[in-house]
Formats: sequence, structure tokens, C-alpha cells
Amino acid sequence: MIKSIKITTKEVKALNKKVLNGCDLLDSKAAFNMLSGKQLGLISNSNALLRNGKTVAFKVNEKYNLCALFSGEHGFNTQKQAGEFDGEVFAESETGVPVYDLFGGEEALEKAEKIFKTLDSVLFDIQDIGTRYYTYQYTLLDALKLCKKTNTELIILDRINPLGCNRVGGNLLESDCISEVGRVADQPAVIGMTIGEIAFWYNNSLNINANVSVISCEGLTRDLKIEDTDLTFIPPSPNMKNSNALFLYAGTCLFEGTNISEGRGTKKPFEMFGAPWLNAEKVIEFLYNLPYEEKSAFEGLKISPCSFTPTFSDYEGEKCNGIQIEIINKETVNMFETGLQLIRAVREIHSDKIEFSKHYSNLAGTKKVLDSDFNPYKYINSQKKELERFQNSVKKFFIY
Repeated sequence: MIKSIKITTKEVKALNKKVLNGCDLLDSKAAFNMLSGKQLGLISNSNALLRNGKTVAFKVNEKYNLCALFSGEHGFNTQKQAGEFDGEVFAESETGVPVYDLFGGEEALEKAEKIFKTLDSVLFDIQDIGTRYYTYQYTLLDALKLCKKTNTELIILDRINPLGCNRVGGNLLESDCISEVGRVADQPAVIGMTIGEIAFWYNNSLNINANVSVISCEGLTRDLKIEDTDLTFIPPSPNMKNSNALFLYAGTCLFEGTNISEGRGTKKPFEMFGAPWLNAEKVIEFLYNLPYEEKSAFEGLKISPCSFTPTFSDYEGEKCNGIQIEIINKETVNMFETGLQLIRAVREIHSDKIEFSKHYSNLAGTKKVLDSDFNPYKYINSQKKELERFQNSVKKFFIY
């Protein structure tokens, strides 16, 4: 007789590899020697947690001399929506340390520069997600420039890239599409690096030459996704609610550049999209009838009709006809190309309804996506050598 065995979530976690993020090593001798006796700043948010559930801000304040906190998009308390930030200086609730904004443009950076000049070192610890249009990496870029300008040391508390570091994909950002959602030319849509590795790459390739150190993760290897470890997924921003959204974001975020809702204002942002005028069945039928090689972009996904009514953002209070995307196999997900194919399908079915803003080409990283005969499959294939060139060029910055 064959007996079935049920493995609980707790037991599955025990089978996964133990990984310590840089913040979990703040009690180490190396960290103590690096941080003790210094006037410290910390760029972080309330969702940057240690394994024990405490915030990094609490830990740094408890053990060292934390003088200032800095926040990026969504604010320190990660409650603000896309594009919103902490406008005013306030005292952080756990530590009483003042929080300064790093996302509000030149005026905010000028204020931050004055504070940086009073510090010996600035720590950086915000969970990135490995996708080009997620802005925390550009807060890192601003920090690098400020540290160089003020002769302040920047110390990265490295964190896992939840997508894994072997996942590099999409295209390279073209220089005429540089914007606040893509500030570094030749950066892939899916970068395959940790935030510490990105710091080394930015610092070197952009000739910033700031004084940068990284407290690296322990137990991390390039093949590990967050599900492969014993780390808990903690939403790094309000609409990144689970790891499925995180894997889909590289494709469904592209809808931000159209008049189609990407699911903000629902329980499943980035896991579905739609509009009141969308004919989901016809869009899915178009995808189904694509040539076999073009349908390969959807491998590992289930695409089905749905409906939703956003409580805020696009089409607030209106019922939307939509399409839901479910992940069957994360190993094969190719979301950037999938996103381009989804938008192409909507464009074919609703050429009289779909609208594009400049934001679309900025997100996509190329103006080619606006061409009426744009073919995602051919375009992605044309990018493969460029992606390979990128991977070879950044290997010298790998920590793991």
C-alpha cells in the first residue's frame, strides 16, 4: 500500500536553503568594525525587515549611532502609491530618527546633501525586485552620487534578488528612452543582479567613483529565487503583494503606459489587466492563434478571462473586462516578451480603443514598440546578443 505524505509549509521552509541578508549580519565582528563609532544614515523603509521581524532602522539605531533616515518612492512607511513620496521631514515612530525624502526631485536631493555632509557613512537597505522600472535602484543611484559629492562612504546591506541572479531578460534600455523608470542606458529589463552588485556596476560604469562597500548575503548563490530559500517574502511596495506579482511585473507593468488598468486598486495588481471596453475572449483567441514559436513566451503561464472593479487608480469604480495571468512554472516565465505580446494582442483587437503615452516606450526601453508592425518575438530575438554582451561585461561586479 502506498501512503501519501503531506508536507506542511513550515516543513517546506525547512527544506529550503538558509540565506542571511546583509542586514542579518549587523551583529558580526566585520560589521561592528565597519560601523562602530560612526555617524550613520540609513536609506530604507519599514518593510526592510530582519529575520526576527524587526526593522533594519530599529536594529541600526539600537546597536550603532543612527542619525538620519532617508526614504524612496512609496515613503518610509511604504503606504504611498506609485510616484508618491514623503514630502515633509518627520520622526520615524520606532526610533525617533528624522526621515528625509530622496525621491522628490532636485529640491529633495539638495536637502539630503546637507544631511549627508554631517555623516560618516550611509547604509542602503531596500528590497529591490530585479526589474529595470522599479525605482529603488535609482534611489541607490542618487545615493551613490550624493556620497561621491559629500565624500561619504556608502555601505550596501545586500539582499537577495527574489527573481534569482540567473534570470536576465528583455532588452537593453536605449538612450532616447531614459526616464525616471529607466535611468541607465544598456540596463536590461530583468537585470539578474543583487542591489549590491548593481551598486558596483553603477559606480564603475557611470564613473561615479564613490567609496562603496557591501555587506554581502550569507548562503546566497546565483541560482536561488526567494522560493528556494527560507526567506519570507515581504511586500516591498503597496502593489507588490506577493511573489507571483513580482515575477509578472516585468510584463504587466508595461500596461502603465497605456489606457489599460494593470490591476491597481484590486487584490491582484500586476496579476491581471483590463478595461471596460476590453474583449478578453478575442484577445486570448488572438494569442492562441499566434505561430507556435511566438506562443513560447507564455510557457509556464495560464491566461484566462476575468472581471474586476478597481477601488482606485485607472477606471476607479468601473467594471473592467480583464485577463488574469497565473504562474504554473516560474522557471519558464518570460514576462517581458509576454507583456509585449499581450499589448500587441490588445492593439490588434482594439486598435480604435487602446492609447499609448510616452511612458510606454520609456518602460519598454525602446520606441520600436510604437511601430504599427512591431513583432515582439522578432524584437526579443534581436536583443539576445546584446543581453549576452551585457552579462559578460558585468561579471566582474558579481559577489556571488
